[in-house]
Amino acid sequence: YLGHEFLSAFDRPGDYGGDFAGRTRFIRELVAAVRTECPGLEIGIRLSLWDTFAYRPDPALSTPAKLGPGIAVTTDSPLYPVFGALFFAISIVFSGIVSFSALLMLLAYQAIAWLYSAPPLRLKKYPLLATFLAAFAGILVLVAGSVSLSETHDISALPLPLLIYLFIAYLLALPIKDFKDIRGDQGDQVYTIPVLLGAQLGKQVIGTLTFLLFVFSPFVLHIRSLFFPALFFGGLTFLALQKGTDDEASFFAFRKLPRIILTLTILYGIVTVLFLV
Repeated sequence: YLGHEFLSAFDRPGDYGGDFAGRTRFIRELVAAVRTECPGLEIGIRLSLWDTFAYRPDPALSTPAKLGPGIAVTTDSPLYPVFGALFFAISIVFSGIVSFSALLMLLAYQAIAWLYSAPPLRLKKYPLLATFLAAFAGILVLVAGSVSLSETHDISALPLPLLIYLFIAYLLALPIKDFKDIRGDQGDQVYTIPVLLGAQLGKQVIGTLTFLLFVFSPFVLHIRSLFFPALFFGGLTFLALQKGTDDEASFFAFRKLPRIILTLTILYGIVTVLFLV
């Protein structure tokens, strides 16, 4: 990630930041050194669109003693819309080759993403509607992938009760990432669930609903023997949420919570697969 960070060091003084040559200098010198020591070795570099954005410390989470996490600097450069349009066009073309239904779903996803983030509507400012739209967009991508990969290329591969359950799971999972942005969202007048309820009550409400989501999963999946594993992992998820804090040094820092919850969910998924085998 060090090389990745240099690529977005637009304001970094010295030879390893600023213009394109400076921002790419670290990676170019690193690759040259590896080639010198290991001639013939194939070298690959993972590049992200985010590498082209400039970042600054989040003022809402910064203190005199410690800078806050980086946030993207707003820019009017025409480069970013071009990248966005290019990658979107590629995804549409390839999905359309596989399934026309998947193509329509990705178009609907893009429309929702625009309504969610772009002015003048910027629907992310409206709490319940924003969460609903984001969850629906996530389900659209999931269904598009399922339709593309299924033999029949239709939605029948995903039962309706499972789709409803996954939609509710998205609804409950999305606010977890918003705990780390409470002060920033307040400043931007983005009314997420943690902003509306506050950190403490928000953790209790989302933690309880997430716990219930785990508990009901054996009945949705028709695997009643999963009840106690669901109870166990649901309880761990609830406890992790209650321990969430804005202390960046803590294991349960808000910015780490999504990864902790995702890890617990993956472990529960592995247990579920073992019960199915």
